[in-house]
Amino acid sequence: MKYRQPVFFLTVLIACFLLASGLNVADQSSTYSQSYPAVVCPPTLNGLNSQISISSGKTQYQRLENRSSKTLPFRILRFPVSKNSLVISAQGVTPVIWQSRSGSWAGGTICSGPEASQWFVGGTANVTTRGRLVLTNSGLSDALVDIQSYSENGKQPIKSVNLKSKSFMQLSLDSLAPGDKSLTIQVVPRSGRVNSFVIDEQGAGLRALGGDFVNSIPS
Repeated sequence: MKYRQPVFFLTVLIACFLLASGLNVADQSSTYSQSYPAVVCPPTLNGLNSQISISSGKTQYQRLENRSSKTLPFRILRFPVSKNSLVISAQGVTPVIWQSRSGSWAGGTICSGPEASQWFVGGTANVTTRGRLVLTNSGLSDALVDIQSYSENGKQPIKSVNLKSKSFMQLSLDSLAPGDKSLTIQVVPRSGRVNSFVIDEQGAGLRALGGDFVNSIPS
């Protein structure tokens, strides 16, 4: 009999410890969460072909112009994009978009979220350029965006543009520093959910000379 009481208390102590540990794990698993902002892929401009690589067919997306919160699963891992930008709930694995012009060039870039400022170092604005700066606004309100360009001839005048909600626009690179060979661009949104892309294409007359994305550097 004299051994039963210590054994009883030891059993109760172990049971309390296990119960407390279980509650602690349950509390941690219920309160821990991780979220990622949606990313935007550039649109497919005239004459280009696009496909987006995603990590899972369950990844959700919606088209840029869609104003509802409804999303759809990709269901496949290589998704062709015929025209408009896609807004993607990437969940930690960043999608990659591949674009090409038949018989001329092919390149890729990552889809990105909104940035307070983006730099693009590269591209030209001379007579051979067919390059474009693409601005997207995935927000529900209009955006105002400042574009500051630099070239071998120094700092260029700031160009400010209004960008409607859930839309994109493209600007030719030769409109930013006409005739200049070396171009650096800074894109600074004053409002809106804006991200931008640069496609640097070259051509002579009807002949395409090649092209590629100029990847951005956030600041």
